[in-house]
This record gives sequence, C-alpha cells and structure tokens, in this order.
Amino acid sequence: MKTLSASFGEKTETADLFATTGDLFTLRNLEAEYGSVFTSREVEKKI
Repeated sequence: MKTLSASFGEKTETADLFATTGDLFTLRNLEAEYGSVFTSREVEKKI
C-alpha cells in the first residue's frame, strides 16, 4: 500500500494505492462499487 496525493488547480486529494492481481475480486467474491475490474487475462495481454 502506498499513500499518495493528487492536485488539480487549488484542490488536493489524498488516497491509498493498493497493488493486486486480476484474480483478487474473484477469489474474495467481491464486486466493484464503481467502474470495472480488470481480469487476469487482461493483465496477461499487457505483458
């Protein structure tokens, strides 16, 4: 985990960045609240 900040104009936000694998959501039976989750197959295509 890494804590980072991003700024745009006068606004700065802080967030935590977590590294993971494409299997995490499947293995833990999770669903994304927003957006979409990448899969292991998508990760393999990028290599």
